[in-house]
Amino acid sequence: MKIIRINDINKKYITEDLAVCIGNFDGIHLGHQALINKVLNSSLKHGLITFDPHPIKALVDENYKTLMNINDKIEYLSEILDYLIIISFDLSFSQKTPFEFIKFLELNQIKEIVCGYDFHFGAKASGDVYLLKKYFNLIHFYIFQVLLYCIKQSVLKILLEKSALL
Repeated sequence: MKIIRINDINKKYITEDLAVCIGNFDGIHLGHQALINKVLNSSLKHGLITFDPHPIKALVDENYKTLMNINDKIEYLSEILDYLIIISFDLSFSQKTPFEFIKFLELNQIKEIVCGYDFHFGAKASGDVYLLKKYFNLIHFYIFQVLLYCIKQSVLKILLEKSALL
């Protein structure tokens, strides 16, 4: 797996057509696994775009805990995907417009995107899956909900923290 760390979204890093899933993947639960499996069904090279640190940690609470850190993600995904794209998340990146992020995706050969129904991007989370679908009208976007298997990360973290205290 090629690991690409992105510090400048105006730069080209990838020259192969990719199918990617995009998200924080702060714990790879069954919903995340479903997204990854959808990417693996593509005939293109397979990738995942994630953010480090987690946006909440970068902008709201530096003590925010995730179930998996970036090294855990790398270890988990290393035998599954062709690319792991890690975008450095900071205040500057959080202020990028949705169209700046879309331009980054186009520049880096992203052809298919798999994301959760609630994926948002760009300044103040102003971009969503419907904007992606509209903007890339010639590209297939897989938007689906995994409701029965998806446990909200915060609830799972609370349960795990409580069990660690017992």
